[in-house]
Amino acid sequence: MLDLKLDKAVELVEQAIASKPEGYAYKGPDGICMYVDYDETYNDSTEEYDRTDFRPGCLVGTAVILGGIEQDDLLQGTRNQKNCGDLLADLRYSGLLTYDQDAARYLELLQLSQDNGATWSEAHKRALKGQRGTRDHNSADVYWIDTESGNRVE
Repeated sequence: MLDLKLDKAVELVEQAIASKPEGYAYKGPDGICMYVDYDETYNDSTEEYDRTDFRPGCLVGTAVILGGIEQDDLLQGTRNQKNCGDLLADLRYSGLLTYDQDAARYLELLQLSQDNGATWSEAHKRALKGQRGTRDHNSADVYWIDTESGNRVE
């Protein structure tokens, strides 16, 4: 069982960041964030999609996999598409991990930032400060919001 306190969450996220090139920003298939990525092809004979080449996906997915959560566990039901808070609660309910609120808040902030286009390292740095990344829909530029005050920060 993975016990996610803030220090462990930060350690796993830093390992995930180190596994990618500097400045890496996750781009999920079709713009959708998934904890586990895979290739999908349509099989005419079965009239279903075949999934192959399973691999860690987004930052939170990569971090919890590094912490010992199996990819298959992240693919159960709708877990692969859940928001971070719901995923953590579901994994806790299933007895796969425990976490504290500081770890959950940190992971949720960096997930929001990543989903809005921030690099993994910037999402991590800002989440530690209690900031989340967002963007205008007309621009790819990420800007930062302090979650305590609700104010935009540089």
